Amino acid sequence: MKAATAAAEGAAIATNLMTLSANKIFFYLGRTAASLMASLMFACASKPAMSELPPPAKREPVAFKLSDRRLAYIIEKQNALAESVEKNTITPESAEAARTELENLWQDYIEKNKSDPASLILYGKFLRSDERPDEAYEIFSLADKAAPDTAVVKQQLSACEAEKGEFAKSYSHISEAAKLAPKEYLYRYQLACLLKIAGLKLCAQNILTRPERDKQMLEAFKTASELSPENAELKLRYAEAFFDVQTPGAAEACAAFDAAIAALPMPLEKDSARLGKAKILLGLNKNREALEALKQISSPAFKAQKENAEHFALAKLGQTPANKPVK
Repeated sequence: MKAATAAAEGAAIATNLMTLSANKIFFYLGRTAASLMASLMFACASKPAMSELPPPAKREPVAFKLSDRRLAYIIEKQNALAESVEKNTITPESAEAARTELENLWQDYIEKNKSDPASLILYGKFLRSDERPDEAYEIFSLADKAAPDTAVVKQQLSACEAEKGEFAKSYSHISEAAKLAPKEYLYRYQLACLLKIAGLKLCAQNILTRPERDKQMLEAFKTASELSPENAELKLRYAEAFFDVQTPGAAEACAAFDAAIAALPMPLEKDSARLGKAKILLGLNKNREALEALKQISSPAFKAQKENAEHFALAKLGQTPANKPVK
């Protein structure tokens, strides 16, 4: 049971850590190859819910170019295979033959380009898409030796380690990625997700104290939202993170929820955030402030939760609610 739980946690974290925009690495490959790389990256973990994953922001190209004709040929072959599988226009036998051909092409190419980190990253992605995570990790480790200051390599190592439940290593590598690329919001977001899901395990291993984990998680979510200010989802993730800390600050939490409420486009989403703000305030015994937040909720979908929260707040204030709580 513990092994299954650890695996599930690792997969959840890896999902967040693997969602890096293909444009960051493959800017020079062209639209077709970049499209394939995006599909390969997302194939490494189960697809996250839209509420859990912010849309990618604009990226700057990395310093190195992938101009080798042989590499471009391999990428095009992968692109064709991925498209055929997606459209179900290829038989399992033909797909396996194409995969074997790709493996041979990759091995031949990597044998001649062992020191090229960009090629190693691409090959690691191929191995992950082929469900060979241990081999992929070895390739990403080679890429790390070849280019030790490359943030995306640290991110890939972190994702692999999280998937295996090696949270201490994963924390170290995603922290390095965030330091190497301080303006990349996704690394901060991924660090925050790791601390949210596995932070208490890091505390149990004496890697972090609980106050350190809480502070780093909130700072990572906040910085991610600041680096992508147009992203309402990130503002909401930051606000909701206050539920996961021991001693949330009332002013900071309310400010975070207010920013999310202002940014979210749909009335239902706004009311959901208002309910979250009210729950935080109730937990901090800020009952009158909670009632004010609850008054702003108008969506019928939250009627029962709103009335129960109002009843709870009034009871704590020693007042009799107008209606009995909804069961």
